Amino acid sequence: MRVLFLDIDGVLNDNTGRPTREAEIHSRLKGPARWAYELDQERCGVLQREVVDKVPGLAIVISSSWRVLRSHAFPYVLQANGVHAPVIGFTGHKESNDVSRGEIIKRWLDGWEGQDLEGYAIIDDDRILHGRVFEGSDAIRKRFVLTRGGIRKRKAERLVQRLMLPM
Repeated sequence: MRVLFLDIDGVLNDNTGRPTREAEIHSRLKGPARWAYELDQERCGVLQREVVDKVPGLAIVISSSWRVLRSHAFPYVLQANGVHAPVIGFTGHKESNDVSRGEIIKRWLDGWEGQDLEGYAIIDDDRILHGRVFEGSDAIRKRFVLTRGGIRKRKAERLVQRLMLPM
């Protein structure tokens, strides 16, 4: 199994804060139905076609701040937007500003007790290490793809390359 640590804002939407036409139309919806419209269909399509379809056995771990508020519904939100990879978990909460998202991902990896991992990659619109060095930070840095304004084909190709790196 290969795992994708997926940020949402800035990866599956453009993170500009501008609502899409669909979001404006459905702004009166509540809960998961509304959240589904906060994702960009084009970016979700790129993730599905260029990553999920090309990496057999890919599973997703939500590493976005969305994990805090929306974790119970997130597998359905992804499916409603055409992303059909299983969500197998969520990274832990950030205890303080002294802990980077990279360290939180490392903790998730260290605590994983399921099926053997063949590889992993991380996509985020923020520099997840923030210059911090810790045991395993070099490995995380090699598997990281930075995106601005949402995932595009070129970034998806880099993501697949990193997912295929052996553990």
